[in-house]
Amino acid sequence: MRVLFTLQPGWAHFNPLINLARLLEIKGYAVAFVTSSVFSQHILKQNFQCFPAGIDWEMSRAPEIFPELQFVPISEHGLLMAHIFLEKTALPMAKDVLHIAESWQANMIISDYTEFGGRIAAEVRGIPCVIVGFGVRFSVNNLKRVFAEAIAKLRNAFNLPPDPDMKSIYQYACFNFISPRWFQNVSDIMQTDYFFTPQGFDGSDDAPITSLLDHLPKYPIVHAGFGTVYNKDILFNKKIIESFCNMPINLIFATGHGTDISVYKRFERYENIRITSFVSYKQLLPHCDAMICHAGFNTLMSAIFHEVPILLLPLTGDHPHLTQHSINNQFALTIDEALEPNSFGAKLINPNKITKKSIKHAVNRLLSEESFKQHIKHAKCDLSNLSSCEDAIQLIEKLTC
Repeated sequence: MRVLFTLQPGWAHFNPLINLARLLEIKGYAVAFVTSSVFSQHILKQNFQCFPAGIDWEMSRAPEIFPELQFVPISEHGLLMAHIFLEKTALPMAKDVLHIAESWQANMIISDYTEFGGRIAAEVRGIPCVIVGFGVRFSVNNLKRVFAEAIAKLRNAFNLPPDPDMKSIYQYACFNFISPRWFQNVSDIMQTDYFFTPQGFDGSDDAPITSLLDHLPKYPIVHAGFGTVYNKDILFNKKIIESFCNMPINLIFATGHGTDISVYKRFERYENIRITSFVSYKQLLPHCDAMICHAGFNTLMSAIFHEVPILLLPLTGDHPHLTQHSINNQFALTIDEALEPNSFGAKLINPNKITKKSIKHAVNRLLSEESFKQHIKHAKCDLSNLSSCEDAIQLIEKLTC
């Protein structure tokens, strides 16, 4: 059997698919990925077959390819990116995936929930398409309300029949690597939804971190970073780092792939601060006492599974929802006075309203109040009790029989 994975070109979209793909290979399936040419190089380094397709771009450089992103604040990027996924990347991706699926003789397509070209190609080919959700996937109601016209145009381009009820979107199965408790509306959960324990992968499990930990003072350790897409605000990053200068707390700050860490050189004189471009969560988080991040799904799940309480600074997309759920379950904090609603009412961090005092206060609470540790253990237990990735393989086997 031959399974083709399609995804948007970004680490947050690739990482949740890796363990599923590895398990399929162990079961004897032929596996290949389809994404942009530039991002396919990262997938090839993980020893997967990968076909380049669609527009040649990657998430970390999206504003360079889609200039409209340059003219709106990051807080508005979530909905705008969804429009880009449907109105700009889906059509060329679908055309290429259709040819690849035919020539490679794929029996199934598995698509990340933001990638619509794979769905279309699978429907045209008459093969099953499984959707993988990380975080809380698009609801059918929201797709109807906001993207009905874009989806109708996409289907019409391939002579597919109208689908006003969006029944084709999650027709076969949607694998959600999250608990149903994280869904805001229970009514959004469908019969084709399945829930599995999140699978962590950060691309460099064997990367040594001894140089980061060596000679640190015997203080609690806090890790901070804002992923690979929303890590470009140097002034914001410096404000976070400056909050730890001369504090009895160690900070390990990851600037993200492709960044120039020399702009943070002046912090080298502080014995409690380490700056690095990238660090493996698997290696670092067992040593950490708290974390600061943007509420990106992969980062948030890594913190939960390593039982590290979190200061969440939501920047865009689904960050506000993930932040609010984490706060409601009492294993995370945010900085309320720095939150502002965007044009759709989602509460997001205004970096200009964050102060060093507010960061210090929140971090000290996470370190001193034992309840955060207790509650994050409950969150970990909830996620750990879901079905395993091996169960997902069994469902795939049923669909390909």
